[in-house]
Amino acid sequence: MCNSPRQNDTCPLAAVCGAACRRLFQAPDRPGLVVTPPSFSKHAPRWSVHNTKENDMKYFKRIRSDVDVKPFLNEIASVDDAWAQATGRQDKIAVQREALAIPLRGLRKSMILGRKRRDVHESRWTSGSINFPLARGFIEDVANELDADMSRAKIVCLPGGRRVYPHIDRGEYYRFRGRYHFVLKSSAGSWMKAGDEEIRMKEGELWWFDNDQMHEAFNDGDEDRIHIIFDLLPGDMRAKAAAATEKARAKLAEAA
Repeated sequence: MCNSPRQNDTCPLAAVCGAACRRLFQAPDRPGLVVTPPSFSKHAPRWSVHNTKENDMKYFKRIRSDVDVKPFLNEIASVDDAWAQATGRQDKIAVQREALAIPLRGLRKSMILGRKRRDVHESRWTSGSINFPLARGFIEDVANELDADMSRAKIVCLPGGRRVYPHIDRGEYYRFRGRYHFVLKSSAGSWMKAGDEEIRMKEGELWWFDNDQMHEAFNDGDEDRIHIIFDLLPGDMRAKAAAATEKARAKLAEAA
C-alpha cells in the first residue's frame, strides 16, 4: 500500500511503471509537489516525487515520504546491545569513525576472488539481520519496486555533534550501484552534502544520492540520527556486474 497520507485509487505513475508502483510512489497532498520524470545521471531511480527545488538537484532525489518509522525504531530497540555487536565501521573506516552501525547485508567473502573489497559485487544477509525483519523487508520491497538487486546495507547511528567526514565511495562496487538513505530518527533533520548540493532529510523519507560525489554528513542536533543505508544494483547493470565477477574468476584461475 502507498505510504501517502491519503489513499489513491490509481497510482499517478501506473501508466508508466504499472499499478504496483503505488506501493512505492505517492502524490502527497502538499502544494508545490509534483510527480515528474527527473533528468539526472547514474543510478538514481527512474521516477521520484519532488518539489521544484528538488527537481533542480543532480545529486539528491526523494523517493518516499511520510513512512511510519516507529515500527523500525521499536525493532532496533528490541535487540539488546544492537549497536555494540559490530564495530568494524568505526574501527576500520576513518571517515566513518564517529558513527555506529548494525550490518544487515555484507560482502560475500567467498566471492572476493582476488579483488579488493570495494570491487566485490556479491553480498548476503548477515547472521544478525534476522533480528531486523522489518528493515530487511523494507529494503527488499524497494529493490523489487525498482527492479534492482539488493546489495550491502546497514543501520547507522550518528550521535549528536558527530559527523561523517568528506569522502567518495570508490571502487567498482559503488560505481555500479545507487545509494539510498531511509531516515528513521532525526529530530532536527539530517544535514548532508554531496558535491555542491546540501539537503536536510526528514524522518520518514527515503532518498537516493550520488555517492560518486564528495559527500559528508553532520548531526547538528542533540539526539542520535538513525538511518537505514543501502545500495541497489539497477537491473541494467546486472550483466556488467556478472561479467566483472567472471573476469575476476578467470584471472584468479589463470594465476593459479
